[in-house]
Amino acid sequence: SSASVEEYLEAIYSFNEKGIWAKNQALSKKLKVSPPSVTQMVKRLSDEGLVLYKPYKGVLLTGMGLALAEKVVRKHRLLECFL
Repeated sequence: SSASVEEYLEAIYSFNEKGIWAKNQALSKKLKVSPPSVTQMVKRLSDEGLVLYKPYKGVLLTGMGLALAEKVVRKHRLLECFL
């Protein structure tokens, strides 16, 4: 199964918060999905204005993407507190 938009945003966020661009290869490894799947999703996220994609550089969340990613991260951290 392919990773969801939320999982991608969270993964990209984990790189961006360290001040680095999320590379497709790194996302592929982290999310355990094929590089073509990552490319497809990154294109979709880019079309939706959630990320900025620069070939050979990687992916950066836009303001809108960041707001969404932070919501996802918060939700997951809250869930972890309950588990």
